[in-house]
Amino acid sequence: MFRNSGFALILPMILLCSCQTFQREPASLIDNSMPLSLVRLYDSEVNLQLQEDQLMRAQKAQDREKEDSLSKSVQKLQEQKKVFQEQSSSYTAKSAHGDTPRTFSSTMHSTWGVKEEELTLGDLSYYIKGTGQPRFFSMGNVNAGSYELLLRHETYSRAGSSVTRNDDEQRDAQKYFEARILCDGPFALKTGLFKADQYGAFQSAKFSWYDAKLNGQKVRFRPSAEVKSCDVMFKNPWGDTSKEYTFQLKTEKEKLGYLQNLARTYEACVFPSAAGLTKPQQFFLNSNFTSMNCPLSADSLTTLEDPEEGLQAKVEMLLGQRLPQKFLTEKNPFLPLDMSKAPKLDAIFVSYLVYRSDFYGNVLARLLKYHADHGAQVRVLISDVITLKKDQAMFEKMASENGNIKVVQYRYDNAARSGGKLHEFHRTNHVKIFLTLSSTDPSANRVVLGGRNIHDGFLFRAAPNFTSFPSLVNYSKGEESFVHWRDFEFLIKSKTFAEKLAVQYYALWMQDSDTFNVRPTTAQSTSSARPDPQYFADADTHPLIRHYVSIPFKDNRNLEDYYAELINHASKKILISTPYFRPLKKVGEALKNAADRGVKITLITRLDLEGDTADFILGAVNKDGVNKFKDSIKIYEYIEPKIILHSKLVMIDDEMSFIGSVNLNKRSFIHDMENGALIYSPAFTKKMTSIYNSYLKLSRPITEKQKVHFWQKAIIGMFDSEF
Repeated sequence: MFRNSGFALILPMILLCSCQTFQREPASLIDNSMPLSLVRLYDSEVNLQLQEDQLMRAQKAQDREKEDSLSKSVQKLQEQKKVFQEQSSSYTAKSAHGDTPRTFSSTMHSTWGVKEEELTLGDLSYYIKGTGQPRFFSMGNVNAGSYELLLRHETYSRAGSSVTRNDDEQRDAQKYFEARILCDGPFALKTGLFKADQYGAFQSAKFSWYDAKLNGQKVRFRPSAEVKSCDVMFKNPWGDTSKEYTFQLKTEKEKLGYLQNLARTYEACVFPSAAGLTKPQQFFLNSNFTSMNCPLSADSLTTLEDPEEGLQAKVEMLLGQRLPQKFLTEKNPFLPLDMSKAPKLDAIFVSYLVYRSDFYGNVLARLLKYHADHGAQVRVLISDVITLKKDQAMFEKMASENGNIKVVQYRYDNAARSGGKLHEFHRTNHVKIFLTLSSTDPSANRVVLGGRNIHDGFLFRAAPNFTSFPSLVNYSKGEESFVHWRDFEFLIKSKTFAEKLAVQYYALWMQDSDTFNVRPTTAQSTSSARPDPQYFADADTHPLIRHYVSIPFKDNRNLEDYYAELINHASKKILISTPYFRPLKKVGEALKNAADRGVKITLITRLDLEGDTADFILGAVNKDGVNKFKDSIKIYEYIEPKIILHSKLVMIDDEMSFIGSVNLNKRSFIHDMENGALIYSPAFTKKMTSIYNSYLKLSRPITEKQKVHFWQKAIIGMFDSEF
């Protein structure tokens, strides 16, 4: 099982004039088309983020002296950023298309971080020597200034019974593998409490490798930049001593190809003035949110309101054709598949809160493995705290069978000193992306975004019975609660958009373990150039789109400002669908202010959340939110029996939509990593409105105050920011 122990990433800095500046090659060596002021603007964005993070830490530690110094540094960086924005704004005015957004792309040449990863071995059968090609792990040290891999195994602890006597535990804690590592370049190895030992190329490092769960040992492997491949070999003196086990460690850099540049790419966009445009158009062309990429025109957008179409869209991205209906009828994910039409892919990027080992998950796992076997780099990012044992077994099998597959179970680590103990279980990866990249087939570059998870509850109406498939989570036997989630996704076909989103995904993948920073992927400014209304003229046939990522505990809760501004730019109508409703102050005020200025606001949510996690309190949380807003906006309860409406939609003035993973509750805005797409297209928004109206037909208006029990109010009050 492969996990990041935090995706460590610390941007290299040098002090200059009491502020930080990013170390890089001269601009002429990066991209001749990138103006120097935009390079400096990006640098200021990076450095400002780092200084703001240090300031937040000083404030939390109540270090007044350091806080005062950092406040001055942040202010100076903000002033510098403003200067660079003013300098860069002239590039739109002077360009041949000065009245439309101008976008530049560039590649960072300097290394920019430290990355930590974790490799945990469980099932030794994957690693028996002489049973085919050696298994390998792809070390993610590409572009990293330094790198460390934590080597773990849980062989003895997993082999024990569910109830183990203390003396058995103590005995097993003393067991170890006789292991050695041999690399083609220098490396360091730390197996105990003291300093790491240094080894040269082709010099064998022997060590005793204990069960990490029972013994607590941490084996830290640190390859030099010269290392491309290593062999790890071991025997189990307490098992079959005739068997030898082996796997390889390979440098990811050797396999990424053109993806390596995407991992280092950033872009800068300069916008025209928004004067004379409609309010939604003004919001679409804003430069206030650098966690949203530069706008582009999508080749096509396809709505996937039907759950089966959501699955089929992903299958077609990997298989080149739809899944045979027999799969869905028999609910058997292991039926034969015709791979003859499968596209040639370079990479597949997947991110969800939940990826279950059920029908849905195993169909996709088979297809992911096929592409990994054919050289594609597969990256899966899911949340640790909601992952089941059968899910972990599936991920371990996927990654062990082919090192081109890497699965990271994201878990917020309180050791980062950025939150409370509860946040280790409460701050999750809620970003939802399914993305394919191909350097040879433009049509194979596709993205699916929306609110669904990889989970049979987002596909089937009733719980399937998987008694015949022991490796699958069997909902009908109570291995997990089951409810059908009615949700929404959409498919974007666009090579450029897929690559831009891949850049954002890479930044998220390389999140810093100590600070949880994610490097900025854009720099943005606005010029005084007059806008061209024709820029939006073709939006019905070629929708305009921007992708947004939120990490609220690191970006000063940028999402709260984003939603407030989105609502503030409505003049006529707002339609909202959200399964959870308890907005933060700024968003709540924006909703009430919009209603006061005559904007018609309609919201659909659900009060009965039976089948959801902690439904006994989440329903009360929604009732609390409804009670605060029922007199200012129209609120409807979705009442289709045994179904939870899970779609997260916002439509503004029949012109613009924001669709993604964001719930309108405090957790999304304070804790969870989220994403969504801002789409400007009246035609697309009209289609979304028709989907929204289908929800309304299965809803009832809420006019009466909802009863919230005293004990529920007490829990909500105690954990106010968690809901």
